[in-house]
Amino acid sequence: MAKKNFNNMVNPALQFMTTPQEEPEVMPEQPEESEFPEFHGLKRGRKPTGKETKSKRLNLLMFPSVCQDITKIAAMKRCSANELINAVLQQYIADNQELIKKYDDVFGE
Repeated sequence: MAKKNFNNMVNPALQFMTTPQEEPEVMPEQPEESEFPEFHGLKRGRKPTGKETKSKRLNLLMFPSVCQDITKIAAMKRCSANELINAVLQQYIADNQELIKKYDDVFGE
């Protein structure tokens, strides 16, 4: 038997594909400054509000039943589990301010 030569084969899929045609690059029109006086270029992200942002991460290991119950409560309150946990922790911190003050006095913060 003769060995097949695949070097000169034409790909049958190319019969059904068209070659892409290059389109001329069109530059978007820039608005005139008189049209949008408040436009001063692109500013990405949110405007600073002066509030504290959620930027710290903490991994918690909890019982599966606790996680399920928190998820159920959050669904009934129409918020995320993260929002619910943050609210619970903020309330706990507000209830224990005397311990935080005592900690600051002892450790000098």
